[in-house]
Amino acid sequence: MNFRKSVLFLVALLTGSCAWASATDYGYPILDPYAATILGTPRDAAAEPKPLRGANVRNFDLQVFPERKKPEVFWYDLGLRSVVAYQEKKAPLIFLIAGTGASFDSPKNRHMARAFYKAGFHVAAISSSTHSNFIISASSSGFPGHLADDSKDIYRVMELIMEEMGDRIEVSDYYVAGYSLGGAQAAFVSKLDEERGGFNFKKVLMINPPVSLYNSVNILDTMLAENIPGGLDNFNTQFDRYIFLPVVKGYEYVMPIFAQDAVSHFFSNLGEITNFINSALQLKPEATFTAASRFVWNSTIGVLGLMDPATSLMGLDEWDEDFGQTLGHWGVGDGPFLVLPFFGPSNLRDTTGLITDSLIVSAIDSIDFDHNDDYEIPYVLLQAINKRHETKFRYYETGSPFKYDLVRLLYTKKRELEIAK
Repeated sequence: MNFRKSVLFLVALLTGSCAWASATDYGYPILDPYAATILGTPRDAAAEPKPLRGANVRNFDLQVFPERKKPEVFWYDLGLRSVVAYQEKKAPLIFLIAGTGASFDSPKNRHMARAFYKAGFHVAAISSSTHSNFIISASSSGFPGHLADDSKDIYRVMELIMEEMGDRIEVSDYYVAGYSLGGAQAAFVSKLDEERGGFNFKKVLMINPPVSLYNSVNILDTMLAENIPGGLDNFNTQFDRYIFLPVVKGYEYVMPIFAQDAVSHFFSNLGEITNFINSALQLKPEATFTAASRFVWNSTIGVLGLMDPATSLMGLDEWDEDFGQTLGHWGVGDGPFLVLPFFGPSNLRDTTGLITDSLIVSAIDSIDFDHNDDYEIPYVLLQAINKRHETKFRYYETGSPFKYDLVRLLYTKKRELEIAK
């Protein structure tokens, strides 16, 4: 037994010594081989690769969606930036897809581009679908994250690059490569090309792709949860306490009381539209008449809803009705209890109602957002701030060790009373 222990100790000592000697010989700053593989070369120790330049390099600002109206804050964005380095003779072409959040000109893409170019390839470098320039200029949805859809966007960019290059290059074969997220997208792009036949890729190179996207997402979710005090269940509490409420307090400090009241009246008046529709759907004639009357009075005498003469002069109190109440009125059950990020406690029925009411308001478009896109975001933010200003509930003031159960009970009872009225 002692002999076996001695042998094992000697092997461990020699292995550790070899590893230490190897690391110190090369002067590499990360000794742990696993950490070095994942983290890569630290910026301070890496040689910055030179960008591709020269007579045979063409830079693009691709107009993927020429009719798309971009937010003014991105005034400097002239199109999707990309680059092609091409040979003087007929050669294979390789598309390089950057990793998560990286641009076409990122250090990793530069390294690969120079290596492939020296090996005799034409090289076309493309930014990640999660890079801001790609999202603004080339994403069909504006919300990257769906691999199949993002890969269709990347494929569209590849086609546009080849259109732009035209007769400048002769291509013998097509290849596609990517690293990290770009590696996974390279596979999806290749699969899409099997259906469309635009390039007939000869080979696909996937460099350090996520082995399991499901596991990768779980790891990211766990990292998020571990960095929220109290865990993911406390997201709304922390957001409310440290972000939303300070904004609301700033709003209350800056805005005079009469202005706060005017904003509240304005949004309340617009809410009469859904009050009217849902009261009618519930066959409540008094509530339907009240909602219509309040909207007319407050929109005219109340100066577009900035005042509430319907209450002060006519004695018409507001009847709050939403589509969740309408579903409950006709016997639809609560469904599972949900805690929605930012929105707070809800259930499946009321979440469906919230979406439906939002679609109704969007369809009616009483503020004419179809012709005033620049006002939509400030409007939504002001509406959210006003709603939180009017809601006195504070997540962290319940004082209960069973906060989740308490909030669920209070919300469920509140909705039962609202539906029964």
